[in-house]
Amino acid sequence: MSEVATTPRVRTTNVQFINAYQTSNSLAEVAQKLGITEGSVTQRRYSLQKQMKEAGKVLKFKSFPRANGGERKKGLSAEQLEELEKLANSLLPEEAVAEAVIEEVAEEVEA
Repeated sequence: MSEVATTPRVRTTNVQFINAYQTSNSLAEVAQKLGITEGSVTQRRYSLQKQMKEAGKVLKFKSFPRANGGERKKGLSAEQLEELEKLANSLLPEEAVAEAVIEEVAEEVEA
């Protein structure tokens, strides 16, 4: 049997988490300080905020700039959308392409 290498679970207190979060400049920096993933940082933040809200308190965390330069916030250009559509369609299996064409034709007939 082969052994799977696992990273030991890192435990941090809420005080350590909040201190690391509020003194960092990015999610990646928080994750690095605490030895956890960025997804775990986000989940922990939401979990703490939810617990505080349920207790009638407000826990505010600082905002970090988006890693992708805010692309999601400003939206994608028509050219970017077209490129993504072409890419997605080029990677579809042939059966899915045939089904999509049939659906498109059916919609045109109904209209």
